[in-house]
Amino acid sequence: MKRVVIYISDHGFGHAARTIGLVRQLKQQNYEIIIKNSNAYNFLKFHLPLHKIIKFKTDVGPVSNIFSEHPDYEKTFSLYNNWINNEQKWLDKETQFFKNRMPDLIISDISPIGIRLANKLHVPSITIANFTWIDILENFPYHKYHDQILDWLYASFEMTDLAIQLPLHMKLQGLKKIKNSSLLSRKISMSKNIILKKLKITNEPITVYSGKNNLKLNLILNNKNTKIIHVYPNHIEINNKKIKNSIEIQNIISSSKLVIAKPGYSILSECINSRCPILTIPRKNYLEDKILCKYGKKLGISNELVLNDSQIIDLTNFSSKKLSMKINENEIQKIENLPSTEYLISEFLSK
Repeated sequence: MKRVVIYISDHGFGHAARTIGLVRQLKQQNYEIIIKNSNAYNFLKFHLPLHKIIKFKTDVGPVSNIFSEHPDYEKTFSLYNNWINNEQKWLDKETQFFKNRMPDLIISDISPIGIRLANKLHVPSITIANFTWIDILENFPYHKYHDQILDWLYASFEMTDLAIQLPLHMKLQGLKKIKNSSLLSRKISMSKNIILKKLKITNEPITVYSGKNNLKLNLILNNKNTKIIHVYPNHIEINNKKIKNSIEIQNIISSSKLVIAKPGYSILSECINSRCPILTIPRKNYLEDKILCKYGKKLGISNELVLNDSQIIDLTNFSSKKLSMKINENEIQKIENLPSTEYLISEFLSK
């Protein structure tokens, strides 16, 4: 049995969400899978109960949120500098962890530690990405640590043996030996009727995905019977009533008439899979959000929403204007016809 170790970026939950989809696909190949992450540890444990999840800090990322005029550049570069300065410490710790049995493959999404560890252990590595941290940080204003951090990131990403480029991608700077794959996301596992029954509602809801931003929107609707679901990392609220939730977000999306969320690869890909329109609230002066919004418009699945200070969104006139999106099935089919990430990984391991 081949041993596959996955290092998931600790930045947000999107990388973890799509890794859940990947692990469920790889399960068919009978691999031993070990996952390392700290930020989404409980989320991963809940959704992958049969797999070994180890709490280990794997990455740092830009400090930003949808309410800021721009990311916190100073804090971002300071975190990265401290992270890099501890490289030898975390490499030694991981080397010790694998001293009795080496992995057959290390997958990184998109934690540089996984790539650097694979290089040190002489183990093959694959990086799964729709962006690299170089794509993000090179656009930040100059900082005293700017050049040395980017040099370290270039050196890290260039070490990987195969880069799997996901759709909705940026430049993927630093990565070489690139192959394209179809969307990587969690698959829908329930019918719409079952989902609505479990949620105890009768009509398609509007879903607001808050992530870790504590985004609480006040929506003005024409149809008072439309339920509004706010999805948080550990629970959901239906019309402001907090309930425990065991339904995964991709299933809730598949039963929704509309999603409102910060643009992210995972939420956008799950909306594409369900052909569910999404209104995105991009972070200001953050290039990844700009690129994702551009792809969403091209595919006819999303439009941007400007959030005001009151966080009140009037949707009474949106149905005839903003929501009259024409889904571009031809472009989506091109993406869906690409080989899957699981296939590319299995092909790589079989050589």
